Amino acid sequence: MDATWFNSLNALGISILLLWELRSSVFRRVLRDPRRMRRNLAFLALNVTVALLLHQTTGYLSQHLPRLTFAAPLWLQLPLVFLLCELLNWTLHWAKHANNFLWRVHCQHHREDHYSVWLITHTSGPEVLLTGTVMAAAILALGVSKLALDCYLLFYSIVNLYQHSGLPHSLGLLDKLIINPAFHRQHHSGARANYGSTLTFWDWALGTAHWPSSRRDLPNPPPLDQQPEPFGFVSEMLYPLRPSRWVDSRVLTPKR
Repeated sequence: MDATWFNSLNALGISILLLWELRSSVFRRVLRDPRRMRRNLAFLALNVTVALLLHQTTGYLSQHLPRLTFAAPLWLQLPLVFLLCELLNWTLHWAKHANNFLWRVHCQHHREDHYSVWLITHTSGPEVLLTGTVMAAAILALGVSKLALDCYLLFYSIVNLYQHSGLPHSLGLLDKLIINPAFHRQHHSGARANYGSTLTFWDWALGTAHWPSSRRDLPNPPPLDQQPEPFGFVSEMLYPLRPSRWVDSRVLTPKR
């Protein structure tokens, strides 16, 4: 997919969801909180840069990476790419919650006491670039077309925003397949479950799905004073570099 088309479709989908998000009182309240907005905007700037670099990287890999021959039509490549990427993402996400050091890299995404789309910016940019590049290289090396991978990345970008909405969105019957806010909020509220990125498939297949009672089952993350990790862009980015505290960093949440 041409970079212009990719970025245009991505920007259109994200813009529509953000305009819709203005209906959320939580989202509007954060906009009026200077401390949170300084942190949010710093993370946003870093991750926009990473997203642009990652898309350029996949284009470079597509042209120069040695690849197997996978002569299959796009309609067959798409489900394969979606399932493989989701399995890789599920595995990495599970590991980030199971390993002390990896949790220190991932905890930025959980360091809030409310649930809103700002959470998607709270990620470690270098980690996203590294894991995204490795995942893209693995998928492209199989001989899958860049178009199939771009379709997944576009889907991932929009669904990732959608599932972090503070509103009780629903896609009806598709909620059993595509992760909605209620499903992902179970994960952010402390359940050691729901590690999928965009689809519920691997959580269902691997026994880690914790289904909400309804799309209005919307618990919040724990209060900030109950979370031991630092709060603030610089402190959070430096947090993985403080090995003397790795033993204290593992997220301790009750199983459900």
